[in-house]
Amino acid sequence: MLSKMTIKSTLILLILTVSTSLFAQNQDFIIENGKYFNVNGTLFSGQYAEYVDGYKTSELTVENGLLSGSAMYFFPDGSTKEMGQFNNGKRNGEWLQYSATGDLSSVASFRNDQKHGKWVVWDQNGNKRFEMYYTDGVKVGIWKMWDADGNLTTKTF
Repeated sequence: MLSKMTIKSTLILLILTVSTSLFAQNQDFIIENGKYFNVNGTLFSGQYAEYVDGYKTSELTVENGLLSGSAMYFFPDGSTKEMGQFNNGKRNGEWLQYSATGDLSSVASFRNDQKHGKWVVWDQNGNKRFEMYYTDGVKVGIWKMWDADGNLTTKTF
């Protein structure tokens, strides 16, 4: 039969191993000025998962030191918070955000890290609240906004 001391020592060792492993997953490279480097100084390429307090906060794709490809961010329960694409370190294309309950809360478009195209935002009840348009980060077109009662208002840029 195992002694209490042996069980306690084993548990402490297990906790230290797990916490060191989680910490190491965030420390396999260095992030400096938005670039990801291996510990030997070369540019990092590959998949990267970041953990905070034991839960995964993000899964990122890095190419030649820059975020490039798919990016996913998570709530503490593991459900998706946000997803989109990077290209050479800049947000590009459609980005989706979700509420903590799993409902789609916004759809946004980017080009070279600037707001570009149609954006739509829903409230916690699933009601569309905003429909907005951007061109290279500048507000354009007719923006549609709905109040809490569903009344449509517009503003032209």
